[in-house]
Amino acid sequence: MDDERADLPRISVDTLQEWNSMKSNYINAAVASLDARLKAKSLDSTETRDRCLARINEYIDSVFEMAKPNVRVNGRNFEEISENDDEIEPFDEALDRHIWSLSDQRLKWDREIARTRVERPREVEAMLQDLFERQQEAANQDIELTADDLDALGSPILHELSHIEQVFQKASSMAEELHQARIQSIPVQMERSKRVKSTTKEIKTLRP
Repeated sequence: MDDERADLPRISVDTLQEWNSMKSNYINAAVASLDARLKAKSLDSTETRDRCLARINEYIDSVFEMAKPNVRVNGRNFEEISENDDEIEPFDEALDRHIWSLSDQRLKWDREIARTRVERPREVEAMLQDLFERQQEAANQDIELTADDLDALGSPILHELSHIEQVFQKASSMAEELHQARIQSIPVQMERSKRVKSTTKEIKTLRP
């Protein structure tokens, strides 16, 4: 991409015909200037004019040859095309610049998406952890009761609270057991899966 973008400062010419037309105009202007100088000095010799024209053409050819590395014709580097190639499709310079701009934007958004994929899960995890801790703190504050509060509640309500606590502890214990059982079953399931794949592969090799 950097090599392509280094070509942007080049002078843009739409067609080879336009390039040749500029060269022709340059030659015509130089010849007109030569004729005016020869006439002013009363040098009407054909031989003198021909020698001057040869030098002028040589100079103009060298100038345009040196300019080629700094020129783009129809969006392509001059040295990459043939001067006899007159059937090149028209090139839209504005569209080319717009395409490069879109490419830069795409790279920018790709980097932004990659950064978000790394950072956002951490932010969500931290937010959920903070929320969980706040809920736990609030729940603990609600459960903490003073001795006077317990006396005011009375025996039936205290019994009900005790029952609720036992049920909660039992449910928590069952959830932990299920969690541990699931963790312990993962290696077993993976081993079974490997065996199935191995058996399937062996069966396929036995087929005629």
